[in-house]
Amino acid sequence: MKLVISAILVLFLISGCTSIENTINSQMLPSYEEFRQHNIILSSEALNKKNISICNDIQEKYGFRNSLVSLAEEKWDPAFKDSCFFNVALELGDQSACVYSTDWDKQQECYAKIAAQKNDSSICEKVEHPYWSGYCRFQTRQTLPVRTSKSCEEKNGSEQDSCYNMFATTEMNVSLCGKIQAEKLSGTCYNALAMLKKDFTICEAIGNQSIKRDCYSNMCETLKTYTQDCLSEMAAKTQNEAYCSRLDETSKGVCYLGVAVAKQEPSICEKISSSMKIDTPNYKLAISQRDSCYYKVAIAKNDSSVCETIVNSARRENCTLMIGN
Repeated sequence: MKLVISAILVLFLISGCTSIENTINSQMLPSYEEFRQHNIILSSEALNKKNISICNDIQEKYGFRNSLVSLAEEKWDPAFKDSCFFNVALELGDQSACVYSTDWDKQQECYAKIAAQKNDSSICEKVEHPYWSGYCRFQTRQTLPVRTSKSCEEKNGSEQDSCYNMFATTEMNVSLCGKIQAEKLSGTCYNALAMLKKDFTICEAIGNQSIKRDCYSNMCETLKTYTQDCLSEMAAKTQNEAYCSRLDETSKGVCYLGVAVAKQEPSICEKISSSMKIDTPNYKLAISQRDSCYYKVAIAKNDSSVCETIVNSARRENCTLMIGN
């Protein structure tokens, strides 16, 4: 027994030391404001001097003090460094510098914009991102042979598909995507046009479900709209609750509810904080968002067993009655 107690004490001391060491390390890091100011200065210097090596000195870690606890946490944020590499690469017009960014989307945007700067369609061969690929082709269309989509009618099979795909983006013509026989290429075509036109309704035409989810997934980023409406709608359409994490606690609940109903998966309701309430005229007291989530999933699944997870007795009884009828 003494040996067991001794072993537990040793483990406790070791874990305690590790925690203290991590806390000390994070407290030695700059605050976010110091981190931000340092990186802004270096980013400006790198851009003004057109010297990409200065970007390497940009910090990626800072100490964050959580208001709920007295200990500091270490945070990692590569965005300043990635943006520095991106901006200097554009200023230099040097496509080889695009690879320095750790953000794949930034790399792809970098290649596309340098191709547009130089009016060089050959650089577009490096661009695989649906939106930036379409952008690249559209911006460098002057270097393409003077033809129209009519010329595609003279081709057959995969060659014809590739032809329609190319002209769909250069002519910004969504109907050409519908002429592509290969499902994946047709989906990629619609995806690119949705990004270029900033119109997520185009995603609906995609038959391949994986590409359709990708199309919706890119839309809030393309629109630069991180509102509850956009993120919640995309979360439900892609059945991906990861979008909800970008929202505040109140909005998260609405977002998770949408995904839970779309997937008919009550376990997602557990992600909603039990303290979040919804004011409704149908009840004397506000009900929880989590209860509302279980209620709507139960109705969507037509499964009264889900009603049993509802805490509010009136809501639970109403749920059972609704399904029973």
